[in-house]
Amino acid sequence: MTSTNTVPASMESTEQSSEPAADDSTTAEPTNPATDTEQVSDTQTGTNTEAADGGTDTADTSPDTPQIPDGVGEPTDADNTSTPDDNDGNNAPVAPGIDPSSSFGQFQNRIQQLTARTLIALNRSLSQGEFLTEQQDQCLGAYDPAIGDPLLSIECEQALATGTVPIYMRIASFENTQNCRASLLDANAEACTVDVAALSVNTVWILPEVMPGQPQRPQPIVGATIEYNVEPNVVVLENLEQNLSGRFYCEFDATTGEPITSDQIGDCDSQLTKITNLIDQHLSNQLP
Repeated sequence: MTSTNTVPASMESTEQSSEPAADDSTTAEPTNPATDTEQVSDTQTGTNTEAADGGTDTADTSPDTPQIPDGVGEPTDADNTSTPDDNDGNNAPVAPGIDPSSSFGQFQNRIQQLTARTLIALNRSLSQGEFLTEQQDQCLGAYDPAIGDPLLSIECEQALATGTVPIYMRIASFENTQNCRASLLDANAEACTVDVAALSVNTVWILPEVMPGQPQRPQPIVGATIEYNVEPNVVVLENLEQNLSGRFYCEFDATTGEPITSDQIGDCDSQLTKITNLIDQHLSNQLP
């Protein structure tokens, strides 16, 4: 096996010019280190919204050169759809009639988790009287914390990073119910259901293992943009602007998880599983 090499910055592709990038997008050592595979995340500029177990961390908005993380690890197996640990109980049941172990059920679970991370972190900052950045503040719209109700939704012109991982939320909204409001006041989302979400998940570049004497060529684990209920009852999964592994465009019925037959491009069920596992990989590599 040859030793791994650093991926040159010039080989990185820039994700979603309309989306901001975060300096904190460099992944940390994975929880299951293995072999000689190395990873590099594409970068964007933006503000980090701390994960549910912390406060709000503001990132520098200047572009940063991608770096090889300190640890090594392999990408998540495309067949592994296990649910990541979530101490705040944010893995709410999927929609009625959808098998939670199906590819769509697992995907829907991750959208719940990412929405929860974003809103719980902002609610914690607001309840503790922390100053928000200008970027975070413009996501709040007409919300007034003086009313005493928790923040149930955001819509951002410049998407917020979720914690220290390169996943960026432009819209994050829970259904407005009494039980959900009570959950958010208790700093969890156990009783909440996603209403609308719009986000992007950055590509990860890896240097795979090769046989002695063979060159290492960076390979992408391709990200996507996701719209969940932006159009009622429709989930859209689409390639990022750079379409590093070709185009895909997938529409699913949010109430059944079944593909919508019109305008499908690519193997949509496979893309659903791949993006679910990429989300897991980003979350497992988050910085403390």
